[in-house]
Amino acid sequence: MRRQRRKQLARGVQAVFFWLWLTAASSFSATFYVSPVGNDSLGGGSRENPWRTPYYGCAHMSGGDTLILMDGVYSYASGGPRTWSNQIRPPSGLDAGHYTTVKAEHDWKAVIDFDGEGADVTGGDGAIAIWGGWAATSQYIQVEGLKIIHTFTALTASDCRHIKIKRIAHISSAGSGVDNNPYGEPFTIMRGSSHVLLEDSWTSGCI
Repeated sequence: MRRQRRKQLARGVQAVFFWLWLTAASSFSATFYVSPVGNDSLGGGSRENPWRTPYYGCAHMSGGDTLILMDGVYSYASGGPRTWSNQIRPPSGLDAGHYTTVKAEHDWKAVIDFDGEGADVTGGDGAIAIWGGWAATSQYIQVEGLKIIHTFTALTASDCRHIKIKRIAHISSAGSGVDNNPYGEPFTIMRGSSHVLLEDSWTSGCI
């Protein structure tokens, strides 16, 4: 009888700790904003005072946070391979209940213009880059509602799991260099990846 009570008490304590952890994880998650008319140096990431570039916004997120891209065109501002200002490269989420999320405030009205970036698919340099790397795994990340133009690679995903890519519009165009590559791979899911959902997304273009 005592042993059974001990087991019940232990289960109760575990349940309380799990609830406290879940509550803490939820309370610490934050929502940030970027806008083409925002400012990385002076902005605070709020709707009223947003940052300017998606890469800067992603770099200031923690697991489980949400980054909202306000309407407008996000064109190249600074950076280089894997640090392009308009690249989406979010950190891992915490678990299945706490995804890191990057999304358009209104579907397809936040436009990532990757013209001139290069987008070396073998280097993980798509407009959306979920790239765990050789010794790490990116996980629990969701990206939704973006429109991506002027690149043949909208997404590169490697060494990742539990990824959700939803409602992404990708449009290539003639005369923009690499986006006319006949080996264009708009949604590329590579080695070491599992449980990657690509939903309600489309691509168009020409070579």
